[in-house]
Amino acid sequence: MSGSIVFGAFSMSLMLSCPPEDPAIKPILAREGDFARVSGSNDRLLIEIWSARGIGSAAFEAANGWPMKATVRLYLRGLEYLQLSSGGVILEACVRSHPPHERQVRLKEAPPGVGKLGEQQEGDRFWLEVRAYDSAGREVAGLPPAGGFWEFDLPSELFQSREGRLCLKWIDFYR
Repeated sequence: MSGSIVFGAFSMSLMLSCPPEDPAIKPILAREGDFARVSGSNDRLLIEIWSARGIGSAAFEAANGWPMKATVRLYLRGLEYLQLSSGGVILEACVRSHPPHERQVRLKEAPPGVGKLGEQQEGDRFWLEVRAYDSAGREVAGLPPAGGFWEFDLPSELFQSREGRLCLKWIDFYR
């Protein structure tokens, strides 16, 4: 009996420490076993994705539009391919699985006048600063260890069209 009380108290403390889920943004996951949580407020959003197989995709429908700032966390060990798309913009990124774990970001498609296609550099409108973290939330060099995650802020330019749909595709490691 006391075990269930401890578990219940632990679960309650976890629920209290997490930001509230945002019901206005609905995740649609392509693979069974993948899970997503959307939380935050009107001005700051956190999208978290856990992928059972390491290869997957998800779409997020925003009924009331997107907030000014949105951060994505992908709970994967590697990130050899990432694609973000919204409103005619397709952005691709990767982190090499071998040292020095270079990061590359490329704007693949965009409506005329939205941004320069091709490689993006730090400071460009569509640059993604992809960071790796351990399970305690400490930033690490290289790849995230077991239980860790990748995190990046979505460029606000991705939502210029005000389309309410964001699509993500990912591959942890090419097999």
